[in-house]
Amino acid sequence: MLLEKNVPLRMCVACRKKMPKTELLRIVRQKETGKIFIDETKKADGRGAYLCCEKECLRLARKKKGFERSFKCRVDGLVYDEFGKRVGTYMKDILKSLGLCRRAGKLVVGFGAVCDLFSEGILDVVVFLAADVSLKTAKEVRYYAAKHGVEVICLNVTKSEIYEILNKPFAVLAITDIKMANMIKSYLPKT
Repeated sequence: MLLEKNVPLRMCVACRKKMPKTELLRIVRQKETGKIFIDETKKADGRGAYLCCEKECLRLARKKKGFERSFKCRVDGLVYDEFGKRVGTYMKDILKSLGLCRRAGKLVVGFGAVCDLFSEGILDVVVFLAADVSLKTAKEVRYYAAKHGVEVICLNVTKSEIYEILNKPFAVLAITDIKMANMIKSYLPKT
């Protein structure tokens, strides 16, 4: 049996889903200054809270006062507006890059097609999952990928957003060009 590396999980303040902390934005409130900002390094001093890179989660965090609850203080609306700009930028860049990969013929879509890559021995790929992929599918993809030593990353875009670019709502995508995969990874929140 293949043992998976222990990945620290954190909970999104909005949707309350637990995800690997590398796939979430870390928001920090510095104790001394009270300043609230996105922690790109994920190591800044202060109280941290995590948020999915989805506009819906940002909207929910604002509505449910997720950051106020985490930081035990009032959070200005301008802070939410700044986070909204950041989240929107990440999503646009990722979607544009997926379209570029598709036009270049370097994108494999669908659970079956991605698993076929593994069985054919094509392992120089990076697998991406949509944010709203089913738990069963995510677990199966992660299992097969770990078995073959392939990296799996959860994107912060939904199947419906992928549909706008690819004309089908795929939840499992593989990029067969490492440089293009690294381009998409560069748009994700820094780990």
